[in-house]
Amino acid sequence: MNSNCRVYPSVEKTRNQLSNLHSMSLLSVGILDVSTPERLKTVLDWYTSHMDMDLHVMTVEGRCDVSALRASYPSVTFIVFASAGFNGEKINQFGYGCHSRFFFVTRSDADLVVFDGARIKSLMGDERHPSMVLPLRLNGKGEASPDIRLPLISDDSVDLGADMPVLFPTDSLYPALGLGIYDTALFQRLRGYDEQIHSEFWQSVDWGIRSWTYGYPMLLSDACVFYFPGQLSLVEDMSDEEARRRVSTKALSVRLDADGKPQMVRPKGSYDRAAFEEVKARGRYLVKKDYPTLVKEWGGKG
Repeated sequence: MNSNCRVYPSVEKTRNQLSNLHSMSLLSVGILDVSTPERLKTVLDWYTSHMDMDLHVMTVEGRCDVSALRASYPSVTFIVFASAGFNGEKINQFGYGCHSRFFFVTRSDADLVVFDGARIKSLMGDERHPSMVLPLRLNGKGEASPDIRLPLISDDSVDLGADMPVLFPTDSLYPALGLGIYDTALFQRLRGYDEQIHSEFWQSVDWGIRSWTYGYPMLLSDACVFYFPGQLSLVEDMSDEEARRRVSTKALSVRLDADGKPQMVRPKGSYDRAAFEEVKARGRYLVKKDYPTLVKEWGGKG
């Protein structure tokens, strides 16, 4: 849990603290506050009217009047961070604090236009035990963003490819913008997002790679669809080379031998020594399939 934030529980939780300790809902919803206060109110009005679920808002001090919002939305929990940070930090706080089997991350600049709960529950119960179901994303013109994200290796570093989905559900490498439905217990067991990575894009890539290499896929499905009314393009910033180096080091430091035993391999060229030692001490024992094998199975060159 992060000490850089304050949690303001919903009025219902405050009134029923004892019963809440022993209850677990099916789904909690977390809204990343990334737009205007007016837009946040519009989204809160929709979710409180249409989804009877444990609702959280992840925001930053000064972005909105939290006291007024708490009075207007007594059923909502507000997680208020002292300063701006990355999505991983916010999602970790939400994911470790919610008491539900699954949690769903959305954003205040997105409209939820499809949410087929029965299909999503069925997908999360698939025998492959996915860590997430990822949403299809539509821009302001209703055009789908490239959403099949493929693992690649380029110049001895982790790289990504993208394509348009043809069939649903389909495999996808990582949750773009951190959006999707997470398995809460699995998220916590796999230690959530790596807050040492100071890039939202590479945090998501790292989380996706760990899920896959530890044996838990991610499924993209049109059972959940977001529409971004104010955006023509949904761009992820891939430019942080220090973050890329940490992710690449973690992903490429382990190779499984013929007996499936993990062997440490020092990555070629520049690598993150701290990340290498972390994998050596703990992460290698969780690997069920190494990253180069994952790349080959997706049709890339490992």
